[in-house]
Amino acid sequence: MEMFSRLVHVLPCKLEYLNLHFNYQIRKNVWEVFLKNLKHIFIKKLLFKINNLFDDILPYIKEYIMKEQRTEYLAIEGRIETQIVTMTDELKEFESYNIKVKEYNNLYIKAYDKFIDEMY
Repeated sequence: MEMFSRLVHVLPCKLEYLNLHFNYQIRKNVWEVFLKNLKHIFIKKLLFKINNLFDDILPYIKEYIMKEQRTEYLAIEGRIETQIVTMTDELKEFESYNIKVKEYNNLYIKAYDKFIDEMY
């Protein structure tokens, strides 16, 4: 958890891609602190793969990422709920802030595919 909290402090002010994948649940207050600190960083493609319920993370993403327009593309995949892209009301709300919500696998960069393509 401590490493998760410190991550924001070592990131540059602009990123092309950030994929955060968590195999365990994160407390709501930790999400809030992390995303509040992340609001100073623009991330072109922001991906989350989480074990939390969307209700645990969405209010903070809306407050600190969406309303601050800190990303261009967003994908969230959960263990319990599948994808944010299937939530029509949420999708419209993010789009009203010019944030394109995509399926997780459509934004996910598979490093091994890119490596193989470059080799041949």
